[in-house]
Amino acid sequence: MEIIRINNLSVKFTQGSFTRRVIYALRDVNLGIDDRETVTIIGESGAGKTTLARVLIALEKPTSGVYLYKGKNVWKDRKTKKILREEIQYIYQDPISSLNPSKTIGESLSYPIKKHLKLKGEKLHAKISELLNSVGLDNSVINRYPNQLSGGQLQRINIARAISVNPKVLIADEPVTMLDASYRIGIIDLLVNLKNERNMTLIMITHDLAIAKYLDYKAGGLRVSYFMVVG
Repeated sequence: MEIIRINNLSVKFTQGSFTRRVIYALRDVNLGIDDRETVTIIGESGAGKTTLARVLIALEKPTSGVYLYKGKNVWKDRKTKKILREEIQYIYQDPISSLNPSKTIGESLSYPIKKHLKLKGEKLHAKISELLNSVGLDNSVINRYPNQLSGGQLQRINIARAISVNPKVLIADEPVTMLDASYRIGIIDLLVNLKNERNMTLIMITHDLAIAKYLDYKAGGLRVSYFMVVG
């Protein structure tokens, strides 16, 4: 079943105070993504990959075209947009800047769980422990701050936070680009394993063909689609 459909979608900006120049971040994009599918979006830096991701999580309104989530127009149905923002979660490229440096890991993980799942007390703590375990960490990180953890550990925290609300779709935007090489394969493996365990759709955004090929290998017999973004 198709969960995401984009038809003839464009995003454009204007530059210049006197001489107005139109720049297309995306032009006439068509894309369909099935439920539980693995999709790799490939393109060079500046090609519009992150703009497309922002469209998919409803943070960027397209200039033209149609974006359907579960068959409903995201920008014409407020209820659909609200549901989408809960069911599609985004993992940022920079694991450090995506976490509040003044909050402990436990506090950062607690917020979405309290807001969306309404858990508190022992149930909240149990959920946090479960999430940490699912990304290969333990409770020793709960009272630590982001500057006390490695980049690989922080990206695992970001992944834990993203899956805390039980999303249908996980978008990973260059999730290993800013990590040491020793951490990269582990993060890709983790994303694929979580996708399979939780029956999610996984959208991987990358400029690195080697990462795309490894994702294809790791997915095994699962369907992996490729979508090229050309700026």
